[in-house]
Amino acid sequence: MRLAIQLLLVFVPMSLVPLPASGSVQGCAGCAGAGGSGSATAPCGTMSISVTVESGRCRWLYQFDPPEGGCVDTKRCTPSITRSWSGLPANTALSFCVKIGNDRFCLEDPPDTGPSGSGSDLRTGPIILCGQSVSFELSSAGCAGLASATGACSSCTPQ
Repeated sequence: MRLAIQLLLVFVPMSLVPLPASGSVQGCAGCAGAGGSGSATAPCGTMSISVTVESGRCRWLYQFDPPEGGCVDTKRCTPSITRSWSGLPANTALSFCVKIGNDRFCLEDPPDTGPSGSGSDLRTGPIILCGQSVSFELSSAGCAGLASATGACSSCTPQ
């Protein structure tokens, strides 16, 4: 009998919480990835960068306290970046930077031009938040040139 009273006390308050009407439960769209490409011809060679973006996922989330709902991202977008270069000085480091708004971050694993001064590589990430646009930049300090491309992930929106 005591367990039945405790269960009743737990479930009664939850039953008093207003739930959304069946017609108001919504779906969410968004977190669609979009990529781009760019290239630069410098005095001593060329560089190019290409970005493809795997879409994320949005879903409708309803909370009870306070009672409200909204679209949130449950998976963020993932970019794949192909960096290519040719005709650059051999065995020199390239800079690979990410620009978000006015902030610019250069990553610690830049590619090297190798013994031929030509090559390419592929890297994944960093993630792009839904509703965000990111510029990826490839440059060579020894050869004035900058190639940039943008990856974007659309915002979550109710349907």
